[in-house]
Amino acid sequence: MISAESGGTMGQADTDTSHSPVSRPRTNEAPWKLIIRDDGLVATLHVPPHGACDTDWPVVNRLIAESGIIHGLQIPTIQEAIRAFARPTSLPQTYPIAVGQAPEACSSLALDTAVELTCPDPAALRASHHAVQRWQAELPWVEAGEEIAEVRVPGNLRTGLSVLGEVLLPALRATERLTLDSSVEIRTRGERVWLHARRRGIPQIIGHQVAVYPLRIVADRRSLPEPGEVEPGHLLVVGRLDKHPDLQVAGNLFVTGGISESSLNVGGNLIAGESLLGRGREHLVVAGDLRARSAERYEIDISGHAHFESGLAQVKARVRGVLRVDEGISGGSSTAGLRIIASRLGSPSGTPTDIIVDRSLRHGERLRELEFQARSIREELSRIHIARLRRVRLGPGELSSPAVAPDPYGEREQLQETLRYIESEHDRLTDELTDESAWIVATQQVHPGVRFRIGEFKGESITKRGATEVRPGHRSLRFRTL
Repeated sequence: MISAESGGTMGQADTDTSHSPVSRPRTNEAPWKLIIRDDGLVATLHVPPHGACDTDWPVVNRLIAESGIIHGLQIPTIQEAIRAFARPTSLPQTYPIAVGQAPEACSSLALDTAVELTCPDPAALRASHHAVQRWQAELPWVEAGEEIAEVRVPGNLRTGLSVLGEVLLPALRATERLTLDSSVEIRTRGERVWLHARRRGIPQIIGHQVAVYPLRIVADRRSLPEPGEVEPGHLLVVGRLDKHPDLQVAGNLFVTGGISESSLNVGGNLIAGESLLGRGREHLVVAGDLRARSAERYEIDISGHAHFESGLAQVKARVRGVLRVDEGISGGSSTAGLRIIASRLGSPSGTPTDIIVDRSLRHGERLRELEFQARSIREELSRIHIARLRRVRLGPGELSSPAVAPDPYGEREQLQETLRYIESEHDRLTDELTDESAWIVATQQVHPGVRFRIGEFKGESITKRGATEVRPGHRSLRFRTL
């Protein structure tokens, strides 16, 4: 929300009222506020209770100019506000003096990428240790001005325009928007919308967040960001990454060797050529996908998918997508939002191993976001209703009781439509939490001591089993030999 204030002394030097008891002061009891709504579609002039005072176009024009409003000015409303300033009132008043053009609301939004975004796998990264320059040339670079992706929505596409003149991309029923870094610009061609790079770099698309970052190559530990600092792009570490207490990277992190005793926070994907080795205190937070040879005694939290070429040992893993382990999972707790696929589960010695598929891990954050949005919209609807009841016409023909004012810009109807969509989307995601598509597979063997949970159903492997598939049943887990 953007707010500009007029201050409490505008125009005082223009009129001397000390010798004229009938002249009106040119001051306000409190500053005016010009507030631009968070979506940029409405700018409202808020006027507190005041006595009779004079104002004119230059005063209002200065306030509008300072706020940066250039589109959708409502001249009749501005004139009405200026006339109302001359009449004293004990009630606060609001005037929507600028209205933008809302983008089309759609039920889904996708990015049709124009460039290849595939990053190398751990094996290619290991092989690049002595040929880094050649390896980095094969990454998906884009040049300044190059197309990254086209924004796709069902049906016709209509962009919007904020009161500040900014192009507004189509909204997912006004509940989600694309988040574009300053390195990305919007270009429209008729009813088509494209995203272009503003600089040379490697594109990163995580969910609905789009950026183009440069790549920095580090071969000396002393060149790594200090704890608390953020690498402002992609980072390639040649060799091992050892004992860094807090490495933060805005983009992708590539490590040609292994990672040991380091805590990481990665805004893109994390790809390590070798294994992740910790002492149980270190943790990894990755906004994209994770690929590595193996992991031991680490706590990992992955928003995308995770793939390990070897195994997991005493790892606490939370993966919102699919967790795939080419060899085995032994000890610790592995939780995925979709599926877990591994060759072996548990160990011959019966090491306690928790294998969990929890669909709420996949949608929990989204459900909480929808609940917050619904609560905010209900509060806004209540505020609009109260404001409409309190708004009165002052001066000749003053109403003797509060009246319900019209809603000329359909704000209330738009909010109600958005609320209906949010509630239906919340119900749909809640129903998915019981979807039977969640499952666990051991392609070779399940050892004793493995505890399974899918949703609310639990089970445990008491004896050694061969290749097994675990799915939720009607009232319990179903174990099927493959």
